[in-house]
Amino acid sequence: APPAPDAAIAAAPDAAIAAPKLGPPKLGPPKQSQGQSSSARAGALSAVLSEEAMLASAASRVGDLAAGLEVAQSCPPSWRRLLGESQPFADAVKIALAEAKNAQPGPIESFLASGGHLPVAVLAANRPDMLRQTLGSLLDGGRVRGARREDVLVFQDGADPQVADVVRNALGRAPTQHLTHTLRGAKQDGAALIAAHYKFSLENAFALRPAAPAVIVVEDDFLFSPDFLDLLYGAAPLLERDESTFVLSAWNDNGLRGKVWDKSALCRTGFFPGLGWLLPRKLWETELRDQWPREHWDHWMRSKDRHRGRESVFPEVNRDYHAGKKGTFMDDYHHNRYFKDIDYNTDGGLAYWRRPGQEESPRIAPPWLWGSAAVYEARLVAALTSPRTLHLANLRDLEEQAQGTSRQGMTVVLWHETDFGSRAEVPPFKAMADYFNIWHEWYRTAHAGCLHTFRWG
Repeated sequence: APPAPDAAIAAAPDAAIAAPKLGPPKLGPPKQSQGQSSSARAGALSAVLSEEAMLASAASRVGDLAAGLEVAQSCPPSWRRLLGESQPFADAVKIALAEAKNAQPGPIESFLASGGHLPVAVLAANRPDMLRQTLGSLLDGGRVRGARREDVLVFQDGADPQVADVVRNALGRAPTQHLTHTLRGAKQDGAALIAAHYKFSLENAFALRPAAPAVIVVEDDFLFSPDFLDLLYGAAPLLERDESTFVLSAWNDNGLRGKVWDKSALCRTGFFPGLGWLLPRKLWETELRDQWPREHWDHWMRSKDRHRGRESVFPEVNRDYHAGKKGTFMDDYHHNRYFKDIDYNTDGGLAYWRRPGQEESPRIAPPWLWGSAAVYEARLVAALTSPRTLHLANLRDLEEQAQGTSRQGMTVVLWHETDFGSRAEVPPFKAMADYFNIWHEWYRTAHAGCLHTFRWG
């Protein structure tokens, strides 16, 4: 794997690290860094270990040579240096490995381990051309590993005959049509129609596949990575092994070209991403179904009453692409600004997860382990406290440090104080977001309410 491009970790939606007043006090900028000369810091930060040295160092910290090497190789490439440098990070990995070995698998993990396939619910309405492209991306030519026609369930809002024909041609059967909306009031706005169709679709998906412990939810204007299902299947045990995990998503809101590269890395956020996500049956039946909202279901999913402090897990590099330019809440401007340049994996050779029987022996470190809260937090602490990390207080310092300095493999932490509760017409975070070309809404991809990570270079 190539060395990590400039990694920026940020507090609040964008930028490079965490606001001192919002993060744990112990993780503030190390005082000793203030006395370092620019040349000394640049020299330390630009030192690049060889891939072999990084693996060897990481392996020595997490186990014996053979087992440790396998664990180090399974570690996301952009994290390996930290694994080799930080004993607390390595200890967190070892503890997580021991717990994974001793814990009993839950219904989703057992279902997938037995060779089960989760249903994929495709929500559609009146865009036959987009739906044809979406189903083709998912099913044609074996593009998405593990995708089968019998697992795809299309739920059509309305009775557009062209949409129904697309489904029959692609699946050999008709879609499940949602023909009656029980909405109050003369005017049925788009948010209410969408929320009602989501509830109809999720209820029917679980009813049509009573043995399925989870459902994968997508819409009719997506393109998919070859390992779209692999990613969700491989990370699914987190939903049962880590109580701090809410749902899984294949989508990174800030996953734009140049902002991401590590296809093995998982991220955590308190902001529900949606756009290709895995919903456990238990969550649906015990928490969501009976309280489903009448409108803006996605905002409702992001409320504290819903996630209860749990986080959504998503990949650094997207596993799907939002191709639709027209929709209830989509137009050319927003698509071009936030969706057009999303970088999603197109490498068919990437083996994120393998189905049972495809590997000679189970992996010592399963892919989901790197998205567990304990391991993820330990990695962040290692990054924040590493002597190779450059801590800055403003964008001007970032520009100055960038001059004449090799930033390859560097971690930059940009500390900032932003009033996230401001009601100003122009949000305080927008200037920083515009500088880094990320979402101006600070809560998107934010971890612990204030921390953002992305590549910058």
